[in-house]
Amino acid sequence: MRTFNLESVFELKNLNIVITGRMTSGDIKVDDLIFLPDGNFFKVDKIQNFYKGNKIGDNIGILVGNGSFQPTKDYLKNFIKTNLEINDISEFRDKKLNKLGL
Repeated sequence: MRTFNLESVFELKNLNIVITGRMTSGDIKVDDLIFLPDGNFFKVDKIQNFYKGNKIGDNIGILVGNGSFQPTKDYLKNFIKTNLEINDISEFRDKKLNKLGL
């Protein structure tokens, strides 16, 4: 399982929400889905690497895209200090199809 520990949330002028934090397991890439504990998810639109990569232990910033909903800054603040699960879009699609028995 790939996880990201959410540490901060802010908004950039004329852009979407940005979350920052540390990779706690695995890696992350653009178009991955980040799942919140309440079942909602959003897409990774862009990644800013603060040092050298986006692997375990690295601090990164993520520009939040649409997913099951468009999260707000205040909503995402509820999940600060939470490890969030990351899935590749194809993994997510396969899980949904399996649940449907397809």
